[in-house]
Amino acid sequence: MVGIGIAVAIILFAVMAKQSGDSLSKNSHYQTTLEKKRILSQMRIDLLKSVEMEKNAVMALTDQESMDFANQSRVASAAVGQNLKSLRSLVDTVPSQDEQKLINEFTTCWAEFGKLDQIILELAVENTNLKAATLSREKGAETMRKFEQALEDLLQSSTATEDISRIAGPVSRALIAGLKIYNLHS
Repeated sequence: MVGIGIAVAIILFAVMAKQSGDSLSKNSHYQTTLEKKRILSQMRIDLLKSVEMEKNAVMALTDQESMDFANQSRVASAAVGQNLKSLRSLVDTVPSQDEQKLINEFTTCWAEFGKLDQIILELAVENTNLKAATLSREKGAETMRKFEQALEDLLQSSTATEDISRIAGPVSRALIAGLKIYNLHS
């Protein structure tokens, strides 16, 4: 009886040890999955922040604002890169064909995005959009005044009634078209 009791106790101990080992394995897998999801969520947030700050850098009204937004975009991009490394290490601990393929694909796309991001941020910091708009507005106004004066001179030089009636319509349409373009451009 004592031998049977000891054997049953050993078997129960073995079964319990096996189940607790499976439970730890399942718990570890569950925690790894949760950590992957947390990292992916943070990557998504940082990526959106990076893109938004990049857009703000392009649209900024001053050079200082543009530089500040560009720096914030770079910080958010760096956070995505750090999280990508963490995610890769988690994926490597429990290799899965699908996850490996997806993370490799994302890494390739992320490298391309980084190259484009750098070019855009360099141009944004130069604030070329704002400078071009200012130049266009100033030069455009000056050019529009010259164009209007040239059309007025054309009408003045046409002394004959027949000439004025023939060119007044096209001159008016040209002036209207020029003003529309100037207005739409700004």
